[in-house]
Amino acid sequence: MTWVRLDDQFFRHPKVLRAGRDARDLYLAALCYAGGALTDGRIPTEALPGLGAEALGSVDSSDAVNRLVGTGLWEAVPEGYLIHDYLRYNPSRQQVLSTREIRAQVGRMGGIAKSQAKSKQIATIPSKSPSKIVARPRPRPPSPTPSPNPYPPP
Repeated sequence: MTWVRLDDQFFRHPKVLRAGRDARDLYLAALCYAGGALTDGRIPTEALPGLGAEALGSVDSSDAVNRLVGTGLWEAVPEGYLIHDYLRYNPSRQQVLSTREIRAQVGRMGGIAKSQAKSKQIATIPSKSPSKIVARPRPRPPSPTPSPNPYPPP
């Protein structure tokens, strides 16, 4: 899972206010799409119907797209659109993949170290001979006390 950064003043930004609610919602859906798909802020044209359905409840998002481009929140590129300044505030695909690989390596090393420590610990525990192992009975839990009124008060 990835995360995207969103300025805490996003909803008050002049460009967002000029774009309007539908364009804002499409922008947020596209931001999540770009973060999850690791597109470096690129929104392919073929993704727009799905994003429009998620954000607007309609596959026709052309009006919202025009407002996003008009306000400068998106830039038109040959394969679709680019979220303006996406890589300024969010990690690139390469950075995310590199971080994931480092975390996976560290996790593997931690698992190996834990396994080795556990096997050393087991090797140092003095063993008891079977004749010295004594089964001890478990204490019985107290029996519940019956209630005088089986129906709890309302």
